[in-house]
Amino acid sequence: MKKIALVSAAVLAIGFSGSVAVSPTFASYISSLWTKKIDPGVQEAVNKGYAKLAKASVTDQGITIETSEVIADPARLIVAISMKNAQGEFIFPDPDIAANENKLFVTDENGNVIADDIQSYYKEGDIGYFQFVLNDAVSKKMQLRMDVKRIRLSGNQYKEGSWKLTVPIDIEQSMAATTTVSLNQTYTTPQGITVAAKSIVYSPSATRLTFETSWTKAARERIERTAKSVGATAQERELLHHQSLVFRILDQNGKDMVKLDDLLVVSEGDSPAPTVYASQKIVKEGSTEKTIHEYVFFSGQTEKPLTFVLTGVSTFEPNDFRLALDLATLKTKPVSGTKGNHAVTVTDLSVQQNPATGQKEVALRMKEQSTNLRIWKWYLTDDKGQAYELVENRDGEGECSASKGSDGVYVEQCDNQYFAKGMTALPKKAALTIRLEPVQHSDSQWRVELPAATSAKK
Repeated sequence: MKKIALVSAAVLAIGFSGSVAVSPTFASYISSLWTKKIDPGVQEAVNKGYAKLAKASVTDQGITIETSEVIADPARLIVAISMKNAQGEFIFPDPDIAANENKLFVTDENGNVIADDIQSYYKEGDIGYFQFVLNDAVSKKMQLRMDVKRIRLSGNQYKEGSWKLTVPIDIEQSMAATTTVSLNQTYTTPQGITVAAKSIVYSPSATRLTFETSWTKAARERIERTAKSVGATAQERELLHHQSLVFRILDQNGKDMVKLDDLLVVSEGDSPAPTVYASQKIVKEGSTEKTIHEYVFFSGQTEKPLTFVLTGVSTFEPNDFRLALDLATLKTKPVSGTKGNHAVTVTDLSVQQNPATGQKEVALRMKEQSTNLRIWKWYLTDDKGQAYELVENRDGEGECSASKGSDGVYVEQCDNQYFAKGMTALPKKAALTIRLEPVQHSDSQWRVELPAATSAKK
């Protein structure tokens, strides 16, 4: 989901106590609400009594949004949310309530944002579960804040309104059961990224690893030369400075317990790999910009040492993909091209009204087929060399599906409409381009021993 920014607004606060006694009746109630086995860590936290009631609700336009319970510790926060209409009927708890113009975020007791990026969304029956990865700035008392302005009822039907909530959350109990171990080791990759292992935190629901990365001076100078050579926009400059870590976590027998390949969990054979949740934030220390990486997973092995192995990094690099689009040709037949294992077919290029802005812009219809998740951005470049970012029409009738081929590999197929942001007239000739793409560098071998929780001081 997209990153969510903090907004200042008057909110309705409905409190609950994080120190509610866990009676057998209460424990049964909580367990019944966490039947979806989100991951083993959630179930373990529920069984040990770390799930808490968090009753709060707000009603507008005949629709009620309600929070019912949370699991919160220094590693993550998961909140259960439901929606009902005026007749008391449940509405699908849509992840859209945490996207676009809507806001869902976590603050500390002083109002500072400590998590504003939804890492996961799950649905069980009529309840939706939203998860935040927390960081070392977490405090004993937090607030979950919600400012929703639009709700999707079904399909492309939406309801405009104002639903605002503040839910106090006390994690003193789970914080007392948390162990933190400082790691204090550094390594510089061949690409000029200094990686510092900061800490490992063992919490009731999960384990959190924290790393800090920054570019060396020589690498920053190289990135600046690249940005100038491609005429990078402000957003593209951010991408050129972005880094992701590629790593494995080994158990005490040296076997892969977690394998993260460019932020995609890789499973070996028939054994599912543990879920890994990743979060990043940018901090500045003087003139130096650093990235804080948080990785949350459940190992079930807090009493035994583990080993972290950095195998590479992923960065964004210039890309020369270009699919020429001639308007005359498009009127009679689609235009196709390939980028690695990703195939694209442009079927239409025309000026239409953008439902997101109400303005007329150039719209592109495109079919895509790939065996892996695409994370680059498409651009439409005109005959003068001006590039316009293509933004997916989320109010349209685009669709995606996945199927498993005879070789066992899943293929994703999408048919979506995009609008060229800011392009209001059709050029005589255009091109579908990719300016930057993620590139994985698999040339690092750095090991960090992760002590067991029992061998560490709190």
